[in-house]
Amino acid sequence: SWRRKYVREDYDNLLQMEMNEFDQPCPEVFQLPVFNDRFCHDIIGVSERSQLWGPGGYAPSVEVNRSGHVYTETHPTVDIQFEQMGMFENWMQAVHSYHPNEQAFLGLHHDASTYSLNMALNRRGVDFEGGGTHFKRQNCSVLTAGPGDVLVHPGQLTHLHSGLNTTRGTRYILVSFMQP
Repeated sequence: SWRRKYVREDYDNLLQMEMNEFDQPCPEVFQLPVFNDRFCHDIIGVSERSQLWGPGGYAPSVEVNRSGHVYTETHPTVDIQFEQMGMFENWMQAVHSYHPNEQAFLGLHHDASTYSLNMALNRRGVDFEGGGTHFKRQNCSVLTAGPGDVLVHPGQLTHLHSGLNTTRGTRYILVSFMQP
């Protein structure tokens, strides 16, 4: 099944935990081990084979045409939306890539979500150097997330954050915005 193929074996233990038992690398930022290396490898592979990456860049905003829908991205990223790959069309999800010669970082921003999920897809120190997520008001950076680890944090108001500079290799993350 999909779950046996992609979800970590100890996932059910997460469902039994109390909120105060979750790893919290920054205030109100929770790090949960959810997906396995195979999931991360497969998502990167699908993304790279599709070659439908958004333009990214460091401009304050950019007009983007995705699947016939034109809109303005206020924080442009080199990314590919799941719906572009024919996957999970009812979720706002994307794979983002950070590379020193393309888009090495993402400036301070709030997400357009109530909660944001940010999942590492590859290994810091192996596949890339630098990178990570910095939360300004909390004065805290998360550098420890490994493949399949999901960071959960408020998307708006309290958790202004940035993607830290990737100095070597390509850093891949999966981002999902939740609006309960």
